[in-house]
Amino acid sequence: MTNNYNENTEKHKEKRFKINEDPKEIMRALSEQGFDVAPCDTAVPFFSNGIPAGMPVDCGDQNGDFTMIPSFMAQRENAEFPVHGESMTGLGVEEGDIIHISCVAYVDEGDVVLAYTDDGFTLKVYHEDVLHNRWLVPMNPKFNPINMSADPKSRIVGRAMLITKVIRRASYGDIEERMKDFSMKKIVPPTDGQVREAINLVMPMLAVKRRWYSVYRALVDRGYVKYCDYDGFIASIERLYPDKDFGIDKKELQRMAVGAFDKPVSLWTPSDAPVTGNAYKGYYSVASVILQTLRTKKQ
Repeated sequence: MTNNYNENTEKHKEKRFKINEDPKEIMRALSEQGFDVAPCDTAVPFFSNGIPAGMPVDCGDQNGDFTMIPSFMAQRENAEFPVHGESMTGLGVEEGDIIHISCVAYVDEGDVVLAYTDDGFTLKVYHEDVLHNRWLVPMNPKFNPINMSADPKSRIVGRAMLITKVIRRASYGDIEERMKDFSMKKIVPPTDGQVREAINLVMPMLAVKRRWYSVYRALVDRGYVKYCDYDGFIASIERLYPDKDFGIDKKELQRMAVGAFDKPVSLWTPSDAPVTGNAYKGYYSVASVILQTLRTKKQ
């Protein structure tokens, strides 16, 4: 059986997707689909220290950078701030979100506002009660409302007009968990006999005990064992080979599950693996033989 090490490592060396479309063409297509789009062509101040969605704090004198927004949003004085704290999570405003603040002539009941109190700046919801007391109301029961009427120094600085959410890259573990149910509907896991046949083919290479990790990872990719279920994997091998003691060490399996080795075998690369050179080739060869032998069966 041939070893496709060089071909596969070069093929999967770079998984980044390059976007070649012209941004103007994208905006035109979105407009044709009924979306309101506008270029970000106007600079407004961006204060990296942020504003607290929690207890008010003094932001001090901040030397801001600039960020770009569409010109129709910049009819008044504007600025953007990252959010710190969790007092506004009830409205979906979370730590790290970017809030666009516009200095408006008035605010209405229920508006999200940037306010200044005797304790400093804070982001809250504006509310006026039946006695005409003005309040800054957090959208999290862990925090108490602030009575602006009792604080002669308090004032509304601006109204929150837009929230930009910070999108973080998903981990491979999260991706595999989300894909698991979908994959299991399409892939028929191999039988015990098929798995034993595949392992027998690589048994000479498993004289290096740590290479059992490659067997585990390949069987995860084929739906025979669950991701991170090392106990289940070891139990499966003991069931397949009741008269053998291969000395598979759970801690060694866990130790190898880092970098590229914590991903499907198709995404392994030498540059991000816990081993290099001939050692990497040995692990990759074991996994490749297992995967090629256990051809995926579709329902």
